[in-house]
Amino acid sequence: EPLTALDAATGNIVRTYEGTAGLQEVIKRDDALFAVTEDRRVVAVRASTGEVLWEWESPEEVSIVPLTLAASDDRVFLKTDRSVICLSADAGERLWRFVPKIEGKRTRLRWPRARLIVKDGVVLCSYGGTDPEVLNRDRWQYLGSHPRVNEYGGTLAALSAETGEVLWETAYRPGLESYPGDIFVVDGLVWPGPDFAEALDLPLPA
Repeated sequence: EPLTALDAATGNIVRTYEGTAGLQEVIKRDDALFAVTEDRRVVAVRASTGEVLWEWESPEEVSIVPLTLAASDDRVFLKTDRSVICLSADAGERLWRFVPKIEGKRTRLRWPRARLIVKDGVVLCSYGGTDPEVLNRDRWQYLGSHPRVNEYGGTLAALSAETGEVLWETAYRPGLESYPGDIFVVDGLVWPGPDFAEALDLPLPA
């Protein structure tokens, strides 16, 4: 189904947004809506009129990882199963691309554990990791508390939102079962889950 706008008082459909069929995810910034569709496209539409502003299509066989779409200032960010992409919010032009260095064979997880958030000019994104061969749910409800969790974890990277430059990287551990771990940013500090035992400085953009 496409994205639709409803009247808050009546629930009646006010507008259906063209080009958003197969909607999977949507975020709003000012008067722009950015939507991810099931055919690997990002579509930007004007919320107030429905005008399609631009479309960006992921390369063939490259999926957009669920729940990694973000917008900040004049930029839109997302993660595919191969890289982190930064697009211009006004035209959908690719500004930069970060390709993580992953040792060994690149695999697509059954349950993607990637996170992507943007704060104060810094993109925090996680990547990598593997799925456990055996997860005893009776004993280990949280993969993050599994005794071999480090074998399944990946990497958390801080990137410059302006250039995509890597500012720092650290180990990243998964959360509930095989879901993404939590990341909180409080007072300029980054607290990665699942135990939140160590805080990292959020770098200030140049």
